[in-house]
Amino acid sequence: KQKHETAVNQIRNIKDKLFKDNGLQERSDNFIGFYLKHGNAFFEILKKEKMKILQLCNKPPQPPIDGGCLAMNQLGNGLIQHDVDLKIVSICTNKHPYDLDKLDKDYIEKTESEFIFVDTDINMVDAFSSIITQDSYNVTRFFSPDLDQKIEMILRKEKFDAIILESIFVAPYIGTIRRHSKAKLVLRAHNVEYKIWKRLSKQASNKAKKLYYKHLSSR
Repeated sequence: KQKHETAVNQIRNIKDKLFKDNGLQERSDNFIGFYLKHGNAFFEILKKEKMKILQLCNKPPQPPIDGGCLAMNQLGNGLIQHDVDLKIVSICTNKHPYDLDKLDKDYIEKTESEFIFVDTDINMVDAFSSIITQDSYNVTRFFSPDLDQKIEMILRKEKFDAIILESIFVAPYIGTIRRHSKAKLVLRAHNVEYKIWKRLSKQASNKAKKLYYKHLSSR
């Protein structure tokens, strides 16, 4: 329970940093500050050593069946093209399964991709108990002890310069990452999730769903 509460607090802190004053981080922070400080040498610094990056995905980047998959896949391919040593660890679910026949074999080999199944199907008991515990069930249902152990095992074996967290849904693993790696963490928030839940709350005709969506939007 304590480990779970720590992860939730970390998620809240990250959200506060990324959505300062309800705005997006990239509206105020980008590479310009580094470029102004280092000039053209900034790009030479990036190219000087081959970076090793771990991309932790909340669903398989391939096949690119929706916007999230497309964004993760494009980033991965871009990093590979820029000679980054990339490793991918991805959650797969009933909604987004791991389908080897639809994956680029060369891409999988280059990224040493690993896929871990996590049951994210809605459990109504867990969903409504999260209201009492004040947790975001929409995030915590992506936590899996199996994936947590896999990440620990990888980090004990390999060192990374940076770890990309694809969406806030993989934030519950930050605690384990921090304990076993000194890599820089980069959170890519694909959507402003709370706005989606606010909209669903307004659209829901069922009172229970309306209250639950409203609760999610406030977490």
